[in-house]
Amino acid sequence: KGAKVFEQDATWSNRNIFIEDRLIANKASGDILDASGLIAIPGLIDIHFHGCMGYDFCDGSEEAIRAMARYELSEGITTICPASMTYDEERLGQSYDCAKLVRDSQSKKEATIVGINMEGPFISYEKRGAQNPEFIHKPDSDMFRRLQARSGNMVKLLDMAPE
Repeated sequence: KGAKVFEQDATWSNRNIFIEDRLIANKASGDILDASGLIAIPGLIDIHFHGCMGYDFCDGSEEAIRAMARYELSEGITTICPASMTYDEERLGQSYDCAKLVRDSQSKKEATIVGINMEGPFISYEKRGAQNPEFIHKPDSDMFRRLQARSGNMVKLLDMAPE
């Protein structure tokens, strides 16, 4: 009740927002939250993060991905696309397997995982930044297809060196 809302015409207005089953609705019943003085915005989307809460996406564990998804949701991030690092195919595959498992069994207490940001290994050796040079190699479409299959087609962003 009384939230400051950004309207389609790029203005702000104080309005009531009705929610039913976690979606905006025309009307709702139940509890009323006094949102006076608060701003209501859509859930945020994080398309590039490697980890948080002591975990990394490439830990390759369901526990890690779920802990990160719970934390992200607690901060207003409703949708995530975690980034992998430059590792060998098996380690990436294990992480991608876990991402698929989490996607297919998401909890309402977790940010929704909608994809994977494949940051390596098809990157420039000279411009590698913090990526492990041991696993950098030229683009390999067969490797990509295998990883994409393991992930259930979740790779949505792919970094590739232009050279």
